[in-house]
Amino acid sequence: MKPPKSFGPGILGLGFALLISFSASAQQQMDFAAPQLPASLYQYADIELPAHFTNGTGNNGSVTALDNTPADNPITNAGATLGRVLFYDKRLSANDSVACASCHQQAHGFSDPEVLSTGFDGGLTGRHSMGLSNARFYARGHFFWDERAATLEEQVLMPIQDPVEMNQDLDELISELEQAGFYQNLFETAFGNESITTDRISRALSQFVRSLLSYQSKFDLAMANRNIGAPGLRGTLNEQELLGHSLFSATQNPNVDSLGCGGCHSTAAQLSNNIENNGLDQNTDADQGAGDGRFKAPSLRDIANRPPYMHDGRFQTLEEVVEFYNSGIQDHPQLSPRLREGGNPQGAPVRFNMSDEEKAGLVAFLKTLTDPFLLNDIRFSDPFSEPVASLDVFSGSWYDPAHDGEGWMVEVLDDEQAVIYWFSYDQNGKQVWMLGVAERDGNNLTADMNMTSGPKFGESFDPADAVQEPWGTISLQINGCDSAVLDYASVKPEFGSGRLQPERLVSLDGLDCQQPSKPASSAFSAWSGSWYDPLHDGEGWIIEVMDDTSALVYWFTYDQHGEQIWMLGVAGLNGNSLKADMQMASGPGFGAGFDPTDVVLYDWGSLEITFDGCNSASISYSSAADGYGTGNLQPGRLTSLAGLSCE
Repeated sequence: MKPPKSFGPGILGLGFALLISFSASAQQQMDFAAPQLPASLYQYADIELPAHFTNGTGNNGSVTALDNTPADNPITNAGATLGRVLFYDKRLSANDSVACASCHQQAHGFSDPEVLSTGFDGGLTGRHSMGLSNARFYARGHFFWDERAATLEEQVLMPIQDPVEMNQDLDELISELEQAGFYQNLFETAFGNESITTDRISRALSQFVRSLLSYQSKFDLAMANRNIGAPGLRGTLNEQELLGHSLFSATQNPNVDSLGCGGCHSTAAQLSNNIENNGLDQNTDADQGAGDGRFKAPSLRDIANRPPYMHDGRFQTLEEVVEFYNSGIQDHPQLSPRLREGGNPQGAPVRFNMSDEEKAGLVAFLKTLTDPFLLNDIRFSDPFSEPVASLDVFSGSWYDPAHDGEGWMVEVLDDEQAVIYWFSYDQNGKQVWMLGVAERDGNNLTADMNMTSGPKFGESFDPADAVQEPWGTISLQINGCDSAVLDYASVKPEFGSGRLQPERLVSLDGLDCQQPSKPASSAFSAWSGSWYDPLHDGEGWIIEVMDDTSALVYWFTYDQHGEQIWMLGVAGLNGNSLKADMQMASGPGFGAGFDPTDVVLYDWGSLEITFDGCNSASISYSSAADGYGTGNLQPGRLTSLAGLSCE
């Protein structure tokens, strides 16, 4: 759980300096090895899109109405799985040196960070690699910048045969896939028999590309929260992002002169709906695109992750793009009327004359369109890379930056189950905590959460007083080792339902996000996990060792009236003991109205834990807060975090 701002170095000594950041490890292609695929197929078909994708009208119209999926090639789990393998297979090039993914990289919005992509023999492509996010939603159905491919099914085969890009003969490709040994089963699962054909290659690749949906960005979270009662987008977007949204919007804000960007990049997925000349050059003889200097534009989703920009990659930053539209549009004879003064086909190229504040706001809004889950989702990753890490690397603390002051602790028990703790507040700002054992399905954890009340803090604690009641369900989709989506639905009306976007706060020492098999370096890491005193069954402690000098300590318990409370502290490690100054918090109301600035912190007291091996310990505490006093407890180990041997 990310401590609120006041939990900074001056109070708990945590700060961001202790957060472990992970750089992506280089992926190594396992030449001609079989792909690493799950026992049960990942879900690609029938993805439930958010309401703002399906219920809009006008410029904010339904995204699904623009779906170019043909009736004879719907997305199936087996077909997209085969497409994923083909997308990453270098056999698709003449010398086995490049794959589709070489020019369409997941981390870069399925585009290429280079201006021009390098082909199979070192040659460069004629244009910049187009991003593939939401390629499915383009009603015209044509592909490439110049729309020379009538359908996606036609497009996916063209780079394979292109003499610069992959230069592969399709008959030779079929022969190579047959010799690989593992494709027969994939084709049979997808299409009913083992036959490998050009048509089936095309269909499978198209299914995979159409499954690359970007719909879980910060902007989407804002829209979803608005739909469940939050005040507009303000509960999620900051003031700079809100200014950018008003400037971008196709509709007028009474306080901001809209630029009308949403007229060309329409719907809640920011999709283009036609080819346009956007005034990059006054003379386009060097590249006429689809004719008259007109080009198709991809969805603006994940745009912050896929520079450079435009069909020729001329702009390196979003700031350069915004400045071009602000002051640099050229007077081409076929310039889109939308980019002329007053929308008049004979008018001068528009000059928006934005202030520096407005330009920064527009860039900030564009960055809210990044879907971190698409960019990290295992379903769209390289199946020929090293096997995917087991779920134990996700054990640790999580928080949502927009809900700074509450958080989650995930403790993976094995490959099938995990314990999830949620430390939060009720609608009146009083502390609550929920606990559940989650079942795993791929990278998804689903848990029935419970609340407990009754026992009184201290010597009079009686486990028989505990009353447990269901709170509701949560579903945690973990994509990558430091990003997730959490959906919740409570059976208690005051908590309702909603969606949050947790990020990783700290990683358990020794569990490298990219190299989960690395042994723990800390001598204390075996203490990480859940602890409880059998005589105080119903309360407990969670310890998360961060390094050889510090650990996070959570205590979930009750006050002297039997109502839930929780404390958090950063402990210093000394020999076989740790000591922490514990704090409590109150203030924010649960749900869409959560405001981190409402957090109020106060000192609770000190906690010292002395370990006798990795299964037993003794606790002494001292609190100056009314009703808590001093005492001693004898906790034992409840669980051991997966992968961290007690010995």
